[in-house]
Amino acid sequence: MSSFTNKLSNAEGQRVMQVLDETLQATTMVSCISSELIEREEAVRQVLEPEIAELVMQHVDLQQQYEDELDECGGNANMKSKDMVDITLRLQDSVRTLSRLPRRSPGVVEKLLGIADDTSMSRCVVRFEHTAEGLKRLTYQQLTTTVEENSSRSNFLSGIDKKEQQKQKEKHKLEQTLKASKAARDKEYRSLRSQRDKLNSEIEMINAEYKATTESVERSTAEQTTGNRQTHEANCGRLTAERDKLLGQKAELVSTNQGDEDDTRHKKQYVFNNVSQIIAEYDEVMTDRKEQLERLQKMHEEDMKQLAHFEQIFAQLEKEKAEREERERIEAEKQAAIAREQKVINDAAAKIQAYFRGLQTRKNLKNAKAGGKKGKKGKKGKKKK
Repeated sequence: MSSFTNKLSNAEGQRVMQVLDETLQATTMVSCISSELIEREEAVRQVLEPEIAELVMQHVDLQQQYEDELDECGGNANMKSKDMVDITLRLQDSVRTLSRLPRRSPGVVEKLLGIADDTSMSRCVVRFEHTAEGLKRLTYQQLTTTVEENSSRSNFLSGIDKKEQQKQKEKHKLEQTLKASKAARDKEYRSLRSQRDKLNSEIEMINAEYKATTESVERSTAEQTTGNRQTHEANCGRLTAERDKLLGQKAELVSTNQGDEDDTRHKKQYVFNNVSQIIAEYDEVMTDRKEQLERLQKMHEEDMKQLAHFEQIFAQLEKEKAEREERERIEAEKQAAIAREQKVINDAAAKIQAYFRGLQTRKNLKNAKAGGKKGKKGKKGKKKK
């Protein structure tokens, strides 16, 4: 039990502060348990009791199973699959079990915090502790505040409400700006995709033309070579006597065929170079497009994180506002009850005073009548003498 609880004379207030202490310890303990404890399992089992260490490591395994099942569901935790519901219920039951450990073993939270100092969870845990401590102090302040102080604080909180309304307007403005920015980026993304599809279709057409040209050149070269060879063999077999005479013609034919083949090969090489250049330019353009898409994606993720952060802040403000209104309503009901009781007392006092005055008036009238009768009798007696 904290020092705040000891200073409160109201049993209900002490219970509220005790519940906040237990909630803080339980939540801090659950926050310290993450998948990073798998690498520090030996340290966990050395520092904690065997039963508690086993519960902690089982909770880490359940967290890992939950993450795996969540990935299979496509990141949708609301998907009502049998495995997802089962692992969620098991994880909730494990959280409830761990939440009871600080009451059974008071030093377990400090031990887990010592282990969490070496992991990335320490900053989150410290930030949560500071927030929870602030909530405890605020609750204690509300429990010990007088009516005059509460009235002064209400005036101060009204200024906060005005600031909150201004924040709501700024939030709406930021949402509109983010929506417009997202629409512009989506439009640019669709344009880039359209350009990519167009370039892909052009490359497919170029590949088809290159393939058809290559096949045509190879087929033409093969047919022409076959025809020349057949002609040469026929001439050699049939014109053996004229071999010396036709050697020049043969060399000329071979030279002509070789020139045609060289021209064809040059054309083929030219087409190949053009295709290679087009592919290189396409790779360069697509690389730039990819970098632009990645940059836009990062900007979009940062905007979404910032929006989530703002939503958390506004949710906290709404929660504080609801709690403040509930406290004001309870205080107003108490004041109304006190006013009603005071009115009953005042009405009763007025009736008692009226009744007493009536008795006094009747008593005075009675005494006045009795005195008048005595005076008349005395005068008659004097006349007789």
